This record gives sequence, structure tokens and C-alpha cells, in this order.
Amino acid sequence: MRPILTVTALAVALDVLGYVALGAWGVLTASVCGALVVVAAARGSLPPHHRARHRARGAGEGPLAFASYRRISSMIGWTTENHHYYESVTRPFLAATAGALLAERHRVDLQTDPASARDLLGTHVWNLIDPDGARPDPAPLARDELARVIDRLEQL
Repeated sequence: MRPILTVTALAVALDVLGYVALGAWGVLTASVCGALVVVAAARGSLPPHHRARHRARGAGEGPLAFASYRRISSMIGWTTENHHYYESVTRPFLAATAGALLAERHRVDLQTDPASARDLLGTHVWNLIDPDGARPDPAPLARDELARVIDRLEQL
């Protein structure tokens, strides 16, 4: 705790000197520099194990850490509001996801073997994500229907 008090006293002295030398601008400059020094001193006074733990915890928490999740969450939110959005954005995404899951886990190609894909997904889910078809109902997709599609894809 003693280094912080020393640095704070130094910052106050720097403010006084800044005022004497440059007036208001000197105080402003000295205050900003003093605040930076105080923060650096406070951070430096933390035990080393605390600094390492803090750095490790924050390593993957940047603004892009969950960008894919936010994009998919936004897509799903718009799907239940807008039929055109479902047809132009969400259906192709769900079809691509289903295609990847079917190929990886069941060795079924969605494009070349749609009958097997329909059997694995179920007719109702297939009709909602069929890459070659469009939903005849122009109303937005209901949340329970979308949940059924997502649940089925998770089960694959």
C-alpha cells in the first residue's frame, strides 16, 4: 500500500508544479499523467499470481469471442418475424448445417441423396429446410417449428 501513497503524493506535487509552470493546461496535463502513473502503480502492486489469473480469464473474452453465436442468434430472431428473411438467409443456413451433419455423421449427401436426407430428418423438418423447395405458407416461421428443426439437427 505504501507505493500507492508515494505515487499519489508525487502526482499531487506534479499537479502543483504543472499549475505553477503552465496554469490550467499544466494541471490538466499533470493530472492525466499522474492518473496514468497511479493506475500503473496500482496494477503493479498486485501479486503476480493475481495478474496471471486475470490475464488468462480475459484472454478469449474480446468482442469477437462469440461473434458466430450472436450472428446465429440474430438470424433465428429474425426468422420468426419475417418470411422473406427465413427463405433468403435462415433456410440456406439450416440446409448447409443439415448437409454438413448428414455428411459427417451419416455419410449422406443432401444434394445427391435427398430421399435419405428426408428419411433421416423427418418429412416435416425436411419440408422446412429443403434447399430446393420453398415453404408455401408466406407467414413467418413459428418458434415451435424452428425449435423442432434445431432440435432435430442437434439429434443428428
